[in-house]
Amino acid sequence: MFALLADDVAYLKVDDSTRGNFIDAGSGPFTPYPDKPGMMSYFEIPPDVLENPAELVSWANESLAIQMKKK
Repeated sequence: MFALLADDVAYLKVDDSTRGNFIDAGSGPFTPYPDKPGMMSYFEIPPDVLENPAELVSWANESLAIQMKKK
């Protein structure tokens, strides 16, 4: 799984090589239980990326490659 949707928000899988791009864009991590510490390795897709299909495909491909490395 390289992406997820939760409460109408789209998230992509991150690792150390891509996390900074999401943070620099102002995105936050997916926290399934806000009242509990911890987060998953998914960050919200920045709005400007969602509005640019070519850029979205690029970011999604990076996330897919991260997930494929885990197999």
